[in-house]
Amino acid sequence: MTGWTLPYQFGVKVVSAQIPLKTKPNLTEKAVPPAGRVEGSGRCYLLSPKTNNSFIAVNRILKTSGKVQRALNTFDTGGRSYPAGMMIVHSVSRSLMDSLAKELFLEIGRTSNILAKTVELDIPRIAFYMPWIGSDSDDERWTRLIFEKFEFPYKSIHDAEVRAGDLRKKFDVIVFSSFQADAIVNGNKEGTMPKMYVGGITETGVANIKKFLNDGGTLITLDSACLFAIEKLGLPVINALKDLIPSGTELYGGMALYGKAEEAKSVKFACPGSILRMMFNVEHPVAFGMPEEAPAFFRNSPAFDILASWGGNSPVAIAKYPEGSLLMSGYIRSEQYLNNKFAAVEVPFGKGRAILLGFGVQQRAQPHGTFKLLFNSLYYGASKE
Repeated sequence: MTGWTLPYQFGVKVVSAQIPLKTKPNLTEKAVPPAGRVEGSGRCYLLSPKTNNSFIAVNRILKTSGKVQRALNTFDTGGRSYPAGMMIVHSVSRSLMDSLAKELFLEIGRTSNILAKTVELDIPRIAFYMPWIGSDSDDERWTRLIFEKFEFPYKSIHDAEVRAGDLRKKFDVIVFSSFQADAIVNGNKEGTMPKMYVGGITETGVANIKKFLNDGGTLITLDSACLFAIEKLGLPVINALKDLIPSGTELYGGMALYGKAEEAKSVKFACPGSILRMMFNVEHPVAFGMPEEAPAFFRNSPAFDILASWGGNSPVAIAKYPEGSLLMSGYIRSEQYLNNKFAAVEVPFGKGRAILLGFGVQQRAQPHGTFKLLFNSLYYGASKE
């Protein structure tokens, strides 16, 4: 890791003190966020998509049979303007909302008239793929930690469940953390360990993932797993950095491993763990609550070019690397190869969709500023018109 600047990852503004501060400090024994509260009046409660704790609140509300809608466009109510992605809560008690505001430090609004196009949210039935092959990055463990911390229910599935099929009847969303395509499809080799841990999802599993998508499911791939979606599902997306990786380089778990020192000298593009500037399509449901520009964590990740229309369904950009200087913290060589390339895309597939989050949106459970891209993707896969 060459850039691990926490204010960037947490979305916190920090002011550097270049000269000694002439002030008397007060001892603070515990840092406490500003108190939460419920304000206004009306039958609906409003939760902001900009705050990560709003997702905990929504998950608790849905578990108590409350109703949650999501605004698909900006709207005005009570003399204020609200962004797309606002969570509109119905059929809950005031005491529940007061307790959520207090415990999660949330500012919750109330109103009566909402003139916005909405979709209804439901508890997503999440399958989280866990291969038997190990990962040096432990990406799947960090992802599970985030699911549990933000109270998203999920079921771990292994190779055998993917090979068995019938996935759409059980799940709305399947999540693949950062593993290479070969590790997902082929898994551990025969003779390296007991039989039940040998092999991957195989081509049978690939066919079952395609059927899951055709039947209306949502596949979410993180970082290196996006290459599995591109290569094995035949998506109209190209890894724009593929030809810049020197021969003899193996990408594994999102990390480049170089064999000989002389091979590293021939690298045209390099960006180990660094924080880069990224632009977001804030009108897309996956980017609800994000600013138009924000820091994002990149660790030898893929970047995408989108091909022409594919059966009438073109990929949709969610995030991209803009023109100009991208580096905010860390190291990058030849950043021009990233300029105007896409970092996250949605690809329609049959009745469903594949969401490629091509960078470390949840890397080591640190970049809180981009967690909501994963959270939004989960809700998006289970939303109803």
